[in-house]
Amino acid sequence: MTISWPDLRADWEDNEYQSAADFNQYALRINEHSTELIGVIDAFTGELAAIAALTPTNNDVLQRKSGAWTNRTMAQLKTDLSLTKSDVGLGSVDNTADAAKAVLTATEWATARNLAGNSVDGSANVAFANKFIVQGTTDSGLSAAQFLGALSTGIVKNTTSTGVLSIAVAGTDYVAPGGALGTPSSGTLTNATGLPIAGISATGTKNSTTYLRGDGTWATPSGSGDASTNTASSVDSEVVLFSGTGGKTLKRATGSGIAVLTSGVLSVVTAPAGAVVGTTDAQSLSSKTLSNPTVTGYTESVVAIGNTGTSKTISLASGTVQTATLTGSCTFTMPTATTGTSFVLYLKTGTGGFTATFTGVKWPAGTAPTITTTASRMDILSFVADGTNWYGSYAQNYTP
Repeated sequence: MTISWPDLRADWEDNEYQSAADFNQYALRINEHSTELIGVIDAFTGELAAIAALTPTNNDVLQRKSGAWTNRTMAQLKTDLSLTKSDVGLGSVDNTADAAKAVLTATEWATARNLAGNSVDGSANVAFANKFIVQGTTDSGLSAAQFLGALSTGIVKNTTSTGVLSIAVAGTDYVAPGGALGTPSSGTLTNATGLPIAGISATGTKNSTTYLRGDGTWATPSGSGDASTNTASSVDSEVVLFSGTGGKTLKRATGSGIAVLTSGVLSVVTAPAGAVVGTTDAQSLSSKTLSNPTVTGYTESVVAIGNTGTSKTISLASGTVQTATLTGSCTFTMPTATTGTSFVLYLKTGTGGFTATFTGVKWPAGTAPTITTTASRMDILSFVADGTNWYGSYAQNYTP
């Protein structure tokens, strides 16, 4: 039997086993086509060498791409294959997030449930008109739901220990009202506003001039009068006094000045002109007469009257201790010799060599002093008046 090369090749690829004669034919045909077989083997050897040269990582797959072998990741393979949901049998599946899916619809209840006496299966809306539903005796469902319609008329009370609603009992659970406002059998009314005065039961006449006493009587306040009896309107910050002639009434304080209290009775004295200061306040006094004062620790201010030139008029308006510097032989005109007036003059000699004359001054032994002529020295002259004359004394040649 002679077997053709194509048949021999087909049997080889199909792994069909033949007889010994057939194998002889195989050997014969292999020998005849050895060149072709070598070419096929060389081709496979090249393919295997290309695969062996790859460096795949874990989970890579082998893919023939663009005429060459290569290793690819699953993500690359998915991109190359361009798979769609239809390719894997999921053509009817929508890529919608669970939160956006309509998980439940009105027709999805398989078994109807009893909700407060109404059968609910999700196929239609169920009305609960005029019914108040509360949880049943257990937390497992609404098997023992209550309705307000099943209770009698009254104030609803909740029992916290059981969670069951019932009608509250007047006098036990709350103070029962009576009449317009009612007379509570117990309890205390505190911080009440907006009470209906018309409904209050009390004796007497209620009007804008009466008040309700604690004994249930409308009464008129005793006494009369006005807190400002001698003026048509009040004055801001005015002082109010008791009236001694009008009983227990008030009157305005009158008068202007400094208030004086004598045994609780207010009177006024005329206030002095100018500012009134305290005992420790600083104050400049002018035109004041001090009678028999005791003055301690005082200091007189020194007034500098400057350079003298050849004439100088002395004024005591600014102070009674004065300094001057001779810049020429000077004639000093004295102020008026008012009784008891005195002053001191510190006279500096300047460059020296000058004289000084004081008008209307009487000196000891009738002799006026000769002013020190040495430069940069100082003479001290003191003056006192008796109402007619000035009397002078002196001490000289000080180095200031």
